[in-house]
Amino acid sequence: MGKKSQDPKKPRPIICRLARRCAKDDLIKNRKKHKDNPKYKGSVFINEDLTALHDRMLAYAKQVPEVKRANTHNRKILCNMTNGTLVILANPDDLFKIGVLNNDYGKL
Repeated sequence: MGKKSQDPKKPRPIICRLARRCAKDDLIKNRKKHKDNPKYKGSVFINEDLTALHDRMLAYAKQVPEVKRANTHNRKILCNMTNGTLVILANPDDLFKIGVLNNDYGKL
């Protein structure tokens, strides 16, 4: 179980570990179907459990103007750039690939 929310109406997040990688990949691939199911009314969110560093890197990448969209797959951050290219970030040093020249490691 995840951390308890300040809002008593909001349920706690559930963290699960699947037995096979292919099951996890199928769940991640079909997460939009679960999210858009009218039974759940948009209250289902399926995300990878990232390390604190990768979570901060993802948030940092989403703030870069040249990044059109950023998401994760197998603990790597995938950035769709405005010029149509795909950039994969695996560690903080890869942030230069999306145009971050002065990487402030204190923010990460």
